[in-house]
Amino acid sequence: MNLRQDANQIIKESINRVLPDEAVRRVLMGSDLFGKKSGRIYLVAVGKAAWQMAAAASCRKLGYEPVLLTDQLSCEAREAGSFLAAIAKTHCGTTKNLAFIAGGETVVHLEGSGKGGRNQELALSAAPGLAGMENAALFSIGSDGTDGPTDAAGGYVDGSTKGCLAKKGMDIYQILEDNNAYEALKACDGLIMTGPTGTNVNDVAVLLLSAASVAETESLRATQAQDSRSTESA
Repeated sequence: MNLRQDANQIIKESINRVLPDEAVRRVLMGSDLFGKKSGRIYLVAVGKAAWQMAAAASCRKLGYEPVLLTDQLSCEAREAGSFLAAIAKTHCGTTKNLAFIAGGETVVHLEGSGKGGRNQELALSAAPGLAGMENAALFSIGSDGTDGPTDAAGGYVDGSTKGCLAKKGMDIYQILEDNNAYEALKACDGLIMTGPTGTNVNDVAVLLLSAASVAETESLRATQAQDSRSTESA
C-alpha cells in the first residue's frame, strides 16, 4: 500500500469537490502533489463541513474508515501537530485502515524570521512524535492553495522526516522557534504544492493510519517505552 499516493489522491479529490473553477479542477486532478515516496499514516486538517465530508468520502473510497475528530480546530499549530502525532501513537496497532479528520484553522505566534505558514508548522511539529513510525505520516493543507506568505498549500511529514532533517544538520525544535517550516519541509520533500485554487474553505486535515503488523506494533511500542524512559531520566 502506497499511502503517499493515497494522500495525493485524497487531497486532489477533496479539493476538487469544493472548487468552483473547472479549470483549476482539471489542473489538480492531473498533477502529482507529492512525489513517489511512500508512508503509512496521513493527517489532513480542514475547516468547514463540506470539505470534511469530501475528505471523508475520498478516504472511504480508498479503503479507510473515516473518524471526524472536530470541525472547530483553533489552537496553536504546534499543539495541534503534537496532539495528532499522539493520536497516531495511540492507534499504531490498528487492525484496519483509519482516517482521522479534523477541521478548523490553527494559529501561529510569530517569534522568528523564517518562512512558513500554519499548515506547514502544524505538519512539522508532528514530526518528532512520528519519528521512527513506519506506519505514520501527516499532512495539513489550506484550501486556497497558499499557506501563509508562501507558494505551498501546506506540509507533509512521516516517520522518516526527523531523521532526514537531522542528517542535513537541521533541528526541528530550532526550526519551529524560527518559524521556518517551509525551508525544513522543502529539504525533506515535504511541501504540498497545489497552486492557487480560487477558493477559501479553511484548512483540512486527514490522518490516514494503515493496519500494522504485530511485529511493527511490538517494535513501535518498545521504541516508545525507551523514549519515555530516556525522557524521565533526562
